Amino acid sequence: LASVVCVGQIYTACAPGRHGLTCENECDCGQHEDCNDGPQGDGNCICAPGHKEECGEFGSRPVDLGLVFVNSALSDLPVDNETRRYVRQVHNATLSRTHPTPMRSMNIGVPGFRLEVAESLGLNASIGDSSVMGEVFSGRRLALGSRPYSYAYAGHQFGNWAGQLGDGRAVCLGEVVGPRNLTWEIQLKGAGRTPYSRGGDGRAAFVNGVREYLVDDALLAAGIPAVRSMALLRGEDLRKDFVIRDEWYDGKAQLRHAGIVVRVGPSLHRFGTVQLAAQRQGSAGVAKIARHALQKLAALESTDDAASWVLDKATFESSLVRDTNQVPLESPLHPSTAAQCFFRASPTPSCASTVASLDDVAAMSCLLHTLAGRFGALIASWMAGGFAHGVMNTDNMSLMGLTIDLNVFGWLDAFDDDFAPNHIDETGRYAFGRQRGIAEWNLRRLGDAMTGTPFARDYGDSQWTAHGPWVPAEATDAAVALFHQRYQQCWDARMRLRLGVPDSGMARQWADWLRETRADYPRASRALGELNLTSATQAEAAAVAVAQAAGVPVSGAGFEKLRSWMHRYQAGVGDADADRRNQILAVVPAAPMRTHFTREVAAAVAAASAADGRVVLSAASAALLGRAAAPPVLGGVDCGEAPLLFQRLSAAKAGSLFASAHETKRSEGGDLLARWMACKFAEAVPEEKRALQTSCGAQ
Repeated sequence: LASVVCVGQIYTACAPGRHGLTCENECDCGQHEDCNDGPQGDGNCICAPGHKEECGEFGSRPVDLGLVFVNSALSDLPVDNETRRYVRQVHNATLSRTHPTPMRSMNIGVPGFRLEVAESLGLNASIGDSSVMGEVFSGRRLALGSRPYSYAYAGHQFGNWAGQLGDGRAVCLGEVVGPRNLTWEIQLKGAGRTPYSRGGDGRAAFVNGVREYLVDDALLAAGIPAVRSMALLRGEDLRKDFVIRDEWYDGKAQLRHAGIVVRVGPSLHRFGTVQLAAQRQGSAGVAKIARHALQKLAALESTDDAASWVLDKATFESSLVRDTNQVPLESPLHPSTAAQCFFRASPTPSCASTVASLDDVAAMSCLLHTLAGRFGALIASWMAGGFAHGVMNTDNMSLMGLTIDLNVFGWLDAFDDDFAPNHIDETGRYAFGRQRGIAEWNLRRLGDAMTGTPFARDYGDSQWTAHGPWVPAEATDAAVALFHQRYQQCWDARMRLRLGVPDSGMARQWADWLRETRADYPRASRALGELNLTSATQAEAAAVAVAQAAGVPVSGAGFEKLRSWMHRYQAGVGDADADRRNQILAVVPAAPMRTHFTREVAAAVAAASAADGRVVLSAASAALLGRAAAPPVLGGVDCGEAPLLFQRLSAAKAGSLFASAHETKRSEGGDLLARWMACKFAEAVPEEKRALQTSCGAQ
């Protein structure tokens, strides 16, 4: 059959070697060539890496972007001998050489570009507005020094072993050394099929890429460390660069623009990288990954993560510390706590810095121990910030202890432990309140891979064929114990920072009230920072104001609990109320990322030209990062009508010809738009729009 999958009258995949909207055409490629097949394909033959002479193809000259490629993954880790991209099981290798599949549109739009991330790689500021940006990061031309590859990994998905997975639509351009002597991997998500694509088309929906691009700002604003999104690209011709997605799995597939998210991180290894290596390569393969990962972790530990900026706002904590040499360990300002919980540079090197002197078992043990602590701090940052990842499979967990794979995430509106942002998570396995427990489960599966323990719920091809020596079995329990200790330490520290209190017990009582009343978490938190609490009388009024801002009745048991807490809170603040207010308003984002409004923003960008899309995305970034003033949450605020640009884009239908707004002054519209967006993100969420879900089918 020509069609592998057909939804309605739309073909979503073709048999290998066929292409065209109805899979009517057959490829004619040589031995060392891959066909650009599938419904989106044009039948062009793409030479496999390392075979240009056999293909008779020499291609375009690489583009010199001034990047310094080192590509340590290719030298440190086992590389697949096969260079063609056909789907297969990959044994005895951690990565496969593969080239991106070029986008076909004549024009490549770049509606999203983050200068600070680009500069961390050593790119010039002008790259964001140049045609070279579209050429290189859409896969049309290689950067000088780039040797692209995709990673092999496995994973447990929803608790079941899924076997080999891998980068099914992501291609790493390589690893570069930035101006600060840190190394970064550059990855194109949506860059076409790889050996790990299984039945997928290798592309990504542009509209879903908008969400992933924007959450970078929301995570940074909340002080949550993550793999960064440097740019968002789109093929401008829907007839040539499209995906077919059945978003809600209801048989209603739609054509959508294909996009590419350019991701940047110190390493894109996952828990599943170790799992697959343990099964197929044995401890020797795991040790190679451990050594490579530890080199990256040692570098991370020597510098401040971008998300550690929140400590610069610790005005209340600072006011309590009269002697900087007497900072208590539990304070976010203590150097050890700042490093362990907020990802600042560590005052003391860890075992990662000694990786060169470690034997294989010691290197694996060091990785398990180091990651356990970082993982506990990461999950604490999610829970304190109200972030729900949505799909905590082991293949979506970073070996660097960073947030990665932002597809079906969500943020708390109402404080609800049962909030599960993933549409297909019918049992709530990955619900907000279960993230700590799932993180432990995932860490134990990583421990299984390090200790040579057969995976939980193994079946099918998951039988191990490789052997040790392995890390001692008790190392997993030790790692889990460290994870929980670090989680509690860091959750306490982050909540103290958000509340402006030196007492962690107050933070737990506050969380209990939020949970019991399902209060609007972002608005309740911001309201605390807008209140004066210099007297017990003000504490009474404050309880009413916070309840109203958070959508909680001002009567009943829930309100009485808040009143009682508010009096204790006021007493604990003492004479440092101004510092407390300033700290909360600086640390708690004024414009939280709300799912319902993010959908509106994504739809507007999808309907816009690249130039107008950049105006909208820049305005949304300014709002989420607090660079555009949001109104106070206390009292009613009317955000007013949307600026003209947003109105026109919201009314437009995304297609091959994008809406434009030439009559709108973009500079004026951008400033106004940023303020309006900050207001829309900050306003109270109607009950029917709370806890909205996102579907994997939209990716």
